[in-house]
Amino acid sequence: MGISDILRTEGIMLSTADNILERESSLSVEAAVDRLEAAIRWEGFNLIGKHDLAASLAKEGIQRPPYMVVEACHPIIASGVLDTAPSLGSMMPCAIAVFPRDGRTVLSTIRTPKLAELAGAPEGVVKQAAVVDATMERMMAWVVEPELQTQDLQWSEATEFYKVSLFATGSADMLLASTSLAAFSRSWSRFKAPGSPSESTIDAQLWGETNHTIDAAREQAGKGALLDAHETLEPIRQLWSQYRTANARATRFDRSTRYHAAIEAIIRATSESNVEQTRLAALTAKLMQCWAELQGDFETNWSEIRRAQWDRLIMVNQAAIDTWNSTMTTDSAKSLDIEFQKLFMAFG
Repeated sequence: MGISDILRTEGIMLSTADNILERESSLSVEAAVDRLEAAIRWEGFNLIGKHDLAASLAKEGIQRPPYMVVEACHPIIASGVLDTAPSLGSMMPCAIAVFPRDGRTVLSTIRTPKLAELAGAPEGVVKQAAVVDATMERMMAWVVEPELQTQDLQWSEATEFYKVSLFATGSADMLLASTSLAAFSRSWSRFKAPGSPSESTIDAQLWGETNHTIDAAREQAGKGALLDAHETLEPIRQLWSQYRTANARATRFDRSTRYHAAIEAIIRATSESNVEQTRLAALTAKLMQCWAELQGDFETNWSEIRRAQWDRLIMVNQAAIDTWNSTMTTDSAKSLDIEFQKLFMAFG
């Protein structure tokens, strides 16, 4: 009796759509993996690893078409599962296989709730698995049909790779910087790819400036100058924000950028020896406006999974703004620049 027969006697038929989630894409395996990475980060998960099974088999003399396995994990959910049932660690991280079939690229994963049920997981873990399952389905949906994607999704993908590139270069992570910058470059190049939703609508100057900046940063990173590459990439944040806001396409990232700029303006002002209170009042009003926009995002657009990560951040930000308002008219306000520098780094 084979493994499929054994599973079938237990009522588990892994060949059915109820147990395996599959989606097909017209993208290549490499491009599909790139988009899947962006989707994983967009959904608040961590990219744990990518495994090239075809390459591993080739080392043993076995040749087969490309076959990648991409692993993702949500730290809060994973920690909760391990607290409840530590023996279920073998279910993690979540894995999505990417491989060619009949001229298409397939993304495939075993339904997480089915794995949890098979393992005899507690009800709470099964419910968490259902949340993860729905999230993974959204991740895979990103990759399905790129020709049907809107410009907004292209922006989302490019933004995610940009943020990872900023983090990797700023934290001097050479491996992550190399891979994320390469993915960022590929993602950005698709804005001008024939048939792209953005081919004829994105501003040529914006595209050219960003492309040049990416190339410069990759060259610096290639020489090991990661902090220089980080500084080179930084202006993209404001450049994109201004463009998207002017074209009514602002995203959460752009609103975050404006909030960053409002904090920086306060930091610069408080470092001056003779800053006027009227100027501080105007800067505070701007900060409050930007924060109100971000709070709207937190309230309406963040999934339940990701909301837990931001609750403390919301509280810290609001406390800092309240403190600023209460001391703005006193000399002690000038001493708050250190606190706002910490706030800037925490929010970034």
